[in-house]
Amino acid sequence: MDIFFVGRLGENAIAVVGYTEAMITIIYSIAIGLSTAATAVISRRIGEKSPGEAAVAAGQAIFDRIHHYDIYQPSGYVFCETAAGFHGGQ
Repeated sequence: MDIFFVGRLGENAIAVVGYTEAMITIIYSIAIGLSTAATAVISRRIGEKSPGEAAVAAGQAIFDRIHHYDIYQPSGYVFCETAAGFHGGQ
């Protein structure tokens, strides 16, 4: 949908949307994979009738997401030009 509205701005704007969408897709896939893994661990603990261990696993999952955000956000800022270069950007 972004491309529909940005398409009126010109070729360069369309190219930027293509680059950013590719990078965002990679980030989304990592987040979805980590969330799926956390859900599986928590569900297994609940199935084992261990709510305490499920709570610990949930807490660890939340802590891990916060920790990953602290790492990925600054590194994305520092290496944004390098990441754009991988996709053919300038």
